[in-house]
Amino acid sequence: MAGLVENFAARLGWTVAKVNFLVEGTHDVSIVAHAAKLYRAAHGVDLLGTELAIMPAGLGDDGGVGGINRRLPTMRQAAAADPDENGRLKHRFLGLYDNDTAGQRAIAAISSYDATIKKYSEVFLLRPVMSLKGGADHRAVQQRFERENEAYKGLDWEIEDLIDPILLDLFEEEYPTAVHRRDTVADRTHRKFTVQGKRNLVRFVQAHATLDNLSDVIRLIQALRDYGHLRIDHIIVAST
Repeated sequence: MAGLVENFAARLGWTVAKVNFLVEGTHDVSIVAHAAKLYRAAHGVDLLGTELAIMPAGLGDDGGVGGINRRLPTMRQAAAADPDENGRLKHRFLGLYDNDTAGQRAIAAISSYDATIKKYSEVFLLRPVMSLKGGADHRAVQQRFERENEAYKGLDWEIEDLIDPILLDLFEEEYPTAVHRRDTVADRTHRKFTVQGKRNLVRFVQAHATLDNLSDVIRLIQALRDYGHLRIDHIIVAST
């Protein structure tokens, strides 16, 4: 019988797992899901399934950082009120924000008005290097993030930026108006896509991407599993 969390999530179009990450939109979910699909085909392992779910905070204006900040506390409260027979959480809810001005402000806001939501423990900014938590205290994890991303300070970062730059270059050849700004820091480039550009990119990735093209997305899934205290030692990621 479905519980409180499953019933509420179903109204939002979500299928919950043991660990659930809210992200800003459906394009993010599509890219992660396609990377997991390619990984499952190559290795016979489902990195998502009943253990990890990536959920859009909402559609259009109902999503974004505001959508995460509205829905994450609600889902966490529902999960706390709906434990298993031993009193343990059946479902965990965490948040992943783009690393831009809106994401930085939103993650600061949610962690300031809800003491149970801590940066680098329950909510995370997407960075070029998604440092593994490994059970460390959130303060230690924050230091690790800052140290390992020092070279990319000031660079906005979104899930689309995790796609192989070679594939992104091919995409831009076919859709030359899809990107209206590029910012490069050290060896990483952030592309600011138009709304239609993001839609076209998702379709392009689904049609043409190989697992190697999405190896950084697999690293992201690995990190999200780590943050949710799920197994990661079985994940094979191509070396950089």
